[in-house]
Amino acid sequence: MASTIDNIGLYGSTVGKLNLSTSTLAWSSATTSDKYSTTSSNVVHAEWTVYGKMAYLRVTVKDSDGKKSLRRFDGFATSSFDSVKSQFLTNYDVEVVKTKMDLTGASYGLPTLKDSRLTFNSNEVSPDGTENNPGPEMMSLEMSEVSQCVMRGTGKDRNLIELQFQDNDNLEKNSDQLVQISFYVPPEADMDLSDRSLKTTAEDLHAELLQASNINSATGSIICEFKSDTLMKFLSPSGKYGIELYDGYLRMQGSKYDFKIKYTDISRLFLLNRPDGRAFFIVALEKAVRQGQQKHSYLVIQVDKNDSTVALNLDEEAKNKSGMKDEKLSGKFSNIMAKAFKLITGKKVFVTGKFRGYRDYEAIPCSLKANDGLLYPLEKQFIWLHRPPVLVRFEEISSVEFQRYGGSGASGRNFDLAINLRNAGDGGSKEYVFSGIEKTEFPLLKQFLNEKKIKITNLREDNGRKSYNEGDSDDNAGPLDLGSADEDSEDDGDYGDADAKKEQDAESSDDDMSDDDDDMSEGSDVEEARKRARGEPITAKAPAKKRAKKTTSSSPRKKGTKKKKDPNAPKRAQTSFLIFSNANRAKIKEENPDIAFGAVATKLSEMWKACTEDDKIPYEEKAAEDKARYQKEMESYVPPDDLSDAPTPKGKKSPTKKKAAKKDPNAPKNAKGSYMFFSTAKRAEIKAENPDISFGELSKKTGEVWKSLSVEDKQPFEDLAAEDKERYNKETEAYKKMKKEALAMSSDSSSDDSDDSDSDSDDSD
Repeated sequence: MASTIDNIGLYGSTVGKLNLSTSTLAWSSATTSDKYSTTSSNVVHAEWTVYGKMAYLRVTVKDSDGKKSLRRFDGFATSSFDSVKSQFLTNYDVEVVKTKMDLTGASYGLPTLKDSRLTFNSNEVSPDGTENNPGPEMMSLEMSEVSQCVMRGTGKDRNLIELQFQDNDNLEKNSDQLVQISFYVPPEADMDLSDRSLKTTAEDLHAELLQASNINSATGSIICEFKSDTLMKFLSPSGKYGIELYDGYLRMQGSKYDFKIKYTDISRLFLLNRPDGRAFFIVALEKAVRQGQQKHSYLVIQVDKNDSTVALNLDEEAKNKSGMKDEKLSGKFSNIMAKAFKLITGKKVFVTGKFRGYRDYEAIPCSLKANDGLLYPLEKQFIWLHRPPVLVRFEEISSVEFQRYGGSGASGRNFDLAINLRNAGDGGSKEYVFSGIEKTEFPLLKQFLNEKKIKITNLREDNGRKSYNEGDSDDNAGPLDLGSADEDSEDDGDYGDADAKKEQDAESSDDDMSDDDDDMSEGSDVEEARKRARGEPITAKAPAKKRAKKTTSSSPRKKGTKKKKDPNAPKRAQTSFLIFSNANRAKIKEENPDIAFGAVATKLSEMWKACTEDDKIPYEEKAAEDKARYQKEMESYVPPDDLSDAPTPKGKKSPTKKKAAKKDPNAPKNAKGSYMFFSTAKRAEIKAENPDISFGELSKKTGEVWKSLSVEDKQPFEDLAAEDKERYNKETEAYKKMKKEALAMSSDSSSDDSDDSDSDSDDSD
């Protein structure tokens, strides 16, 4: 006897059909390829529960290994109980038991752990008040779905247990799912909680839940193991973890959390050198792991480069496949970890490419929002570390933009790099802004972007401003392939002695500073054009006193003179109110012939305020169209360097335009004061503590904190300022000496040229 019931949902999946036959119990989704099936002999128990207007059926089945697990089917009509009961008796010889649910909303009860199922029942007290008896069921949890079981309390508070569940990617969109639950287990009344040798009731239950959930269980033998020691430190997720590599998955075991990650869920591996002589080893995950409320899509491990040895437990087949003869890996610890992961997971390891910064670093120090980190320009992608890591492939980049840094006292020394993505899902375009990059990195970063053919939207060349659009990234370089130690390629190679020697013998490859560095200087029209395109207000570039120092004219600016405007510049977009005013101004004058000019504007404002939202829609639509027109025209608009040819207002003389002298890029960087060192060190910390603080309030808050410091607290920053001043004095002395020698050489060269000219003149006579 077989029966098929439609519109039945399987917990953790979608809605489909349930088929009850004499041979199998089967379910299949109506919208996806999800299926479930078990033989009739594996069905051992069934419970029927009514919840509201619907009912659900919980079926206990035996798995292939003999363990019991639970399958829950939802969406039954309450009137179908007799039919379902009959089917189970006939086909599976199983009695369907009715289970009553406690719907009072109580948040406490008695837990029962049976097989892999944790059930909470309401607490019913006996009439004499001496016994607690389990009442109707409040909730049940399947322990096979638990990903973490953690004791959150410590010391005297060892009474709180937290369960975390695996994220289900098969649920329909906008469906809710349980990802975490915590419950409190009261201790025994007479127990001394300060005695750590005594286990609380919560700790006993925690041990039982761990065993039922199989979180700590591992199948197979360990191929390679990295213990939690001084050679490696987890930065994300934070904590002390040991790593065990098995055949098919890795295990991260910590004091509280324990993670199992399949190798198929690993998308990329990275080994990136840090400026301090250590390295980052990064594991990019397809499915994020959860630590408390925080999800982590990247495992970021700080690894040292000290010499070490790690044992490998490879069978003969794996040895022949990998070409490994020895049963251990020796060398730098960072290289050993990369080799082991590549060998066992079968994933390629990406490393840094040809880019080197101004200080010969492989990364650029910068900030993303309020977090400091390192930006690595790799061969096919940018990766920023470390909280949270950001990975941007070149093929995802629409364009990049250089922006001036707005930090207090540092506007001439730093700049920002804005990376605009092509697609960012339903949210439209997305932008990452990496701020606080030292200006010395500009020519090297610009050269790197040009080589990768990444569009730069605001770059100034010597012959004028130019928009770079040289096509999409066409880089054919691949990830690092950890093969033999003899390989020596920029893109693919092994971590062996050859690379160690190359690291030691590497020389600085900094390019000479070029005049392009001045593109980020104050007064550039690029920023103004960019703001106009975005519809942002144009603010003054610098205080009046600062501008007065830069000018070479001794006479003040005459009253009434206006800043030159390019007649070819796109016409600014009109607002909805302005379009409304233009449409109704003539009508108001016609109805009120004697109305004053100022009164017309007042009347228009009153009419606009009286309009409803529906009345304003036509004007807002026209304003949106005009804004789109303006932005499109601004994309192809190139502001001219010189506006001397622009028309001058009638009766006014065109003022003589004098260009400010360019700063010598070889000049020493000015010394920073003690407050600047303090601001650089504490600004990000203050911003993190006050996420919604404005820029002006942030500067004010930083100043207040500085003033509140004692002399002893300020001393470290005073010492840094003194060291920087000493550095500046030495560099200034060397710079002046260099300029003096260059001037002398130039003078000698001019004298020689003059003598040669006279000699030629004599010969010609």
